[in-house]
Amino acid sequence: MKKLGLILMLTVFVFSDLLSQDDALKGKKPDEEPMYGLRMVNKTGTFFTHKVIETTNVHRIYPDEITKDYSREITYYLTTKIPDSPEDGFHTLLVTVDSMNYKFVEGESVFEFSTIDMRGKAVRFKDLECKTPSIGREFELVYSPYGEVAAIKGQEIQETIDYVKEKGEGYLKEIDMYIWLNGLSKEHLEYLADMKKVIFPENKITKDSIWRSPVSVELNGYNFTDTMALKIEDYNAGVYNLTGESKNITPYNKDSFTYNIQNLVTVTGATGVGKLKMRLKATGRVELTETDYDINTKIQVGEQFIIEQIKSNVKWELINIFKL
Repeated sequence: MKKLGLILMLTVFVFSDLLSQDDALKGKKPDEEPMYGLRMVNKTGTFFTHKVIETTNVHRIYPDEITKDYSREITYYLTTKIPDSPEDGFHTLLVTVDSMNYKFVEGESVFEFSTIDMRGKAVRFKDLECKTPSIGREFELVYSPYGEVAAIKGQEIQETIDYVKEKGEGYLKEIDMYIWLNGLSKEHLEYLADMKKVIFPENKITKDSIWRSPVSVELNGYNFTDTMALKIEDYNAGVYNLTGESKNITPYNKDSFTYNIQNLVTVTGATGVGKLKMRLKATGRVELTETDYDINTKIQVGEQFIIEQIKSNVKWELINIFKL
């Protein structure tokens, strides 16, 4: 019995020593925290479809304290082709905004429209017109070596912008010029086409690491910049779940359209909270990104100011992947 016990002890010591050697060969201590490398990969020779589901609720307060409440639901459908490999680290994707379903509600009034079957009673509704210039158009989305959107460009987009500027000057109303130029702007097309939204760390990180990334945001048609504090919430079965928290939402200093106001307005301030969730496969495919914002905006209308309390949820959701 003593001899058997001695053999078992020696076996345990030898096995433990082999494990220690294996860890040493790997350059990793047994209790070392795992490191994760986050990346987005768009595989050459494929194309994918995704949808952008945008839900917005607005409570507006006028200077005389009269209020207005309205909501909007839009679903955009897009197709993105990846015909070529990156060149000098820059990767060009070809994006088409295929179609859109639209619904706007204020009190008992409901405006609906679908570009798929062209049905609905909102055809000449200004709020809808702001959302349609990109429908059916193809453009290039260019990612830099660092994973940010370096450019939005394309012959069809540029020709349309040049035509509107040339023919619309002195003919179109200021608000109609805005509808076309903003609907084809880099900010709006990036908002629709870029599923990733944030920049990943260059180096591998641990699960409890927090990094910050700039992010462009479109809420109720207004453009903002923000900074997200992000982390890996969990990693399971080859899928990362990332979460982010808004730290510095700031409006662009530019003219904007808002519902039921005849002239362009300017967002002069914003406060509130925002969160981001992302589902990212270890292979580099973004399956879902979702943002939730609850903010108060101060909006200049001529010499007066109104307040809009905006609650916005937007999802960028992968539908399917195909080979070209």
